[in-house]
Amino acid sequence: MLDPSPSTSSQRAADRQTALPVGTPLALASGAFTVTVQSVGGCYTHFQGGSIYRSTRTGAHLVTGAIMNAWAATGWENGPWGYPADEPRQTTGGTSQRFTGGTATYDTTTGTTTFR
Repeated sequence: MLDPSPSTSSQRAADRQTALPVGTPLALASGAFTVTVQSVGGCYTHFQGGSIYRSTRTGAHLVTGAIMNAWAATGWENGPWGYPADEPRQTTGGTSQRFTGGTATYDTTTGTTTFR
Protein backbone atom coordinates (compact mmCIF):
# COMPACT_ATOMS: atom_id res chain seq x y z
CA MET A 1 0.00 0.00 0.00
CA LEU A 2 1.15 3.53 -0.58
CA ASP A 3 1.73 5.89 2.29
CA PRO A 4 2.83 9.49 1.80
CA SER A 5 4.80 9.48 5.05
CA PRO A 6 7.89 7.43 5.89
CA SER A 7 7.37 4.38 8.07
CA THR A 8 9.59 1.79 9.65
CA SER A 9 9.89 -1.77 8.41
CA SER A 10 8.22 -2.96 11.64
CA GLN A 11 5.22 -0.67 10.95
CA ARG A 12 4.94 -2.04 7.40
CA ALA A 13 5.07 -5.61 8.77
CA ALA A 14 2.33 -4.76 11.29
CA ASP A 15 0.21 -3.28 8.50
CA ARG A 16 0.51 -6.46 6.44
CA GLN A 17 -0.58 -8.56 9.42
CA THR A 18 -3.49 -6.25 10.25
CA ALA A 19 -4.68 -5.77 6.68
CA LEU A 20 -5.26 -9.44 5.87
CA PRO A 21 -6.81 -11.30 8.79
CA VAL A 22 -6.53 -15.09 8.59
CA GLY A 23 -9.58 -16.60 6.91
CA THR A 24 -10.69 -13.43 5.13
CA PRO A 25 -10.72 -14.09 1.38
CA LEU A 26 -10.14 -10.98 -0.73
CA ALA A 27 -10.04 -11.42 -4.49
CA LEU A 28 -8.78 -8.72 -6.80
CA ALA A 29 -11.67 -7.20 -8.73
CA SER A 30 -11.30 -8.10 -12.41
CA GLY A 31 -7.62 -8.92 -11.87
CA ALA A 32 -6.81 -5.30 -11.01
CA PHE A 33 -6.82 -3.08 -7.97
CA THR A 34 -6.61 0.63 -7.33
CA VAL A 35 -4.42 2.39 -4.80
CA THR A 36 -5.23 6.05 -4.30
CA VAL A 37 -3.36 8.40 -1.99
CA GLN A 38 -5.87 10.54 -0.13
CA SER A 39 -5.35 14.18 0.79
CA VAL A 40 -6.47 13.47 4.37
CA GLY A 41 -3.42 11.37 5.20
CA GLY A 42 -4.06 7.83 4.02
CA CYS A 43 -4.73 5.44 1.16
CA TYR A 44 -6.92 2.49 0.21
CA THR A 45 -7.09 -0.60 -1.95
CA HIS A 46 -10.45 -1.90 -3.21
CA PHE A 47 -10.86 -5.65 -3.68
CA GLN A 48 -13.83 -7.71 -4.82
CA GLY A 49 -14.55 -8.83 -1.23
CA GLY A 50 -13.89 -5.55 0.59
CA SER A 51 -11.42 -2.72 0.96
CA ILE A 52 -8.32 -2.07 3.01
CA TYR A 53 -7.91 1.50 4.25
CA ARG A 54 -4.74 2.81 5.86
CA SER A 55 -4.03 6.09 7.57
CA THR A 56 -0.95 7.19 9.45
CA ARG A 57 -3.12 7.57 12.56
CA THR A 58 -4.97 4.21 12.50
CA GLY A 59 -2.86 1.78 10.47
CA ALA A 60 -4.43 -0.59 7.92
CA HIS A 61 -7.90 -2.09 8.41
CA LEU A 62 -10.31 -4.20 6.40
CA VAL A 63 -13.86 -2.94 5.71
CA THR A 64 -16.49 -5.24 4.15
CA GLY A 65 -20.18 -5.93 3.66
CA ALA A 66 -23.07 -3.87 5.00
CA ILE A 67 -20.79 -1.73 7.17
CA MET A 68 -18.71 -0.82 4.11
CA ASN A 69 -21.86 0.02 2.13
CA ALA A 70 -23.21 2.28 4.92
CA TRP A 71 -19.79 3.93 5.31
CA ALA A 72 -19.63 4.58 1.54
CA ALA A 73 -23.07 6.24 1.67
CA THR A 74 -21.72 8.73 4.24
CA GLY A 75 -18.67 9.74 2.18
CA TRP A 76 -16.09 7.05 3.04
CA GLU A 77 -13.11 8.42 5.03
CA ASN A 78 -14.11 12.01 4.22
CA GLY A 79 -17.48 11.62 5.95
CA PRO A 80 -18.35 11.73 9.67
CA TRP A 81 -17.16 8.16 10.31
CA GLY A 82 -13.57 8.93 9.28
CA TYR A 83 -11.09 6.08 8.80
CA PRO A 84 -11.59 2.55 10.13
CA ALA A 85 -9.74 2.23 13.44
CA ASP A 86 -10.11 -1.50 14.02
CA GLU A 87 -11.03 -4.75 12.27
CA PRO A 88 -14.67 -5.85 11.94
CA ARG A 89 -15.75 -7.94 14.94
CA GLN A 90 -18.52 -10.49 15.22
CA THR A 91 -21.04 -9.56 17.91
CA THR A 92 -24.18 -11.22 19.18
CA GLY A 93 -26.57 -10.69 16.29
CA GLY A 94 -24.20 -8.98 13.88
CA THR A 95 -20.90 -7.23 13.26
CA SER A 96 -19.35 -4.05 14.62
CA GLN A 97 -16.38 -1.96 13.58
CA ARG A 98 -14.74 1.04 15.20
CA PHE A 99 -13.98 4.13 13.10
CA THR A 100 -12.23 7.34 14.14
CA GLY A 101 -15.64 9.04 14.44
CA GLY A 102 -17.50 6.27 16.33
CA THR A 103 -18.63 2.66 15.97
CA ALA A 104 -20.73 1.07 13.23
CA THR A 105 -22.91 -1.94 14.06
CA TYR A 106 -24.69 -4.19 11.58
CA ASP A 107 -27.71 -6.08 12.96
CA THR A 108 -28.36 -9.34 11.07
CA THR A 109 -31.94 -9.54 12.41
CA THR A 110 -33.05 -6.14 11.09
CA GLY A 111 -30.53 -5.83 8.25
CA THR A 112 -29.66 -2.30 9.37
CA THR A 113 -26.38 -0.57 10.13
CA THR A 114 -26.24 2.04 12.89
CA PHE A 115 -23.45 4.43 13.78
CA ARG A 116 -22.76 5.94 17.21
